[in-house]
Amino acid sequence: MGVSLAESCGEGHLVLTIERGGGEPYQGIVPLTGAGIGEALEHYFATSEQLPTRLWLAANDQRAAGLLLQRLPGEERGARGEARGEEQEDDWHRVGLLAATIKPGEFLGLTALDLLHWLYHEDDVRLF
Repeated sequence: MGVSLAESCGEGHLVLTIERGGGEPYQGIVPLTGAGIGEALEHYFATSEQLPTRLWLAANDQRAAGLLLQRLPGEERGARGEARGEEQEDDWHRVGLLAATIKPGEFLGLTALDLLHWLYHEDDVRLF
């Protein structure tokens, strides 16, 4: 295992700058937390964007890959008006569990489409 984020960076900050096609750039700054950059980014999304986010990263000397799952705000009621909170929570939990099954070596050897199909072949997945 390599050097942790705290060991390599000390008490630093994570700074993200988002440029929106000609608009004013947005910048978010949070303390560096967690064992690696993935955990630091998850902390950023939880505190700055306030969106539940899971992130998996892998790299070797030839390639880097990442998978970001983010629970976006949406409708709290289904088409028939029924509450969907519990169903959405179960879905969020399930997609996270499936993503956590992938190993870094497998992750690095798959295209984005192959990865999504492998993890979520029982779902209606769209790649944008």
